[in-house]
Amino acid sequence: MQAIKPVITGWNSATEGESDTVKIIQSLECTVSEQSISRVSPWRFEAPRAPNVAADMSGAHLDYEEILRFCRKSSQTLDCYTFIEGVGGVMSPITENKSCLELIHDLGIDVVLVIGSYLGSISHTLTAMKVLQGLRIHVILSEKEEENPCARDVVEYMNQYYNCTVYIQEHVSRNLRAPWTHTSQEIAHFLLR
Repeated sequence: MQAIKPVITGWNSATEGESDTVKIIQSLECTVSEQSISRVSPWRFEAPRAPNVAADMSGAHLDYEEILRFCRKSSQTLDCYTFIEGVGGVMSPITENKSCLELIHDLGIDVVLVIGSYLGSISHTLTAMKVLQGLRIHVILSEKEEENPCARDVVEYMNQYYNCTVYIQEHVSRNLRAPWTHTSQEIAHFLLR
């Protein structure tokens, strides 16, 4: 398996260890280096804003076709599954006229929708599901460290409204490597069923 996050905003070299890009690299058990960072996230912007805004603020231009080619090439390079992490939500703009949704459609890929269990998450999840209608969607609920009764509400509602099975990912401390190994196997089984 491999994973990429083509565009990341809020990038700061001083805190890159906390970034999604570095977490992806580490989860793949690869060495964090400038080369591996560029391989996972070639478009990195300091401003924690929508990609099109962050690019403009840095004087750069995001070319949607170039991002699309990168994703296609990355997913064809190895004979394995490729996870492509978006930036923001389904409707987050990548360029002035293209969003993550267009990227999903243009790549023709399945969607792994990671949701939360905060107040308002049912509305956010249903909105995303409506926008993604017609695509193959896998839903993973990522629980926070503390017990949250809203999590069960979200799962029940998803089952009723969309007849959708939701994988519940319980909180795993980032200091514990062994639970992630077991967890990743469970998630892979859920996604490939």
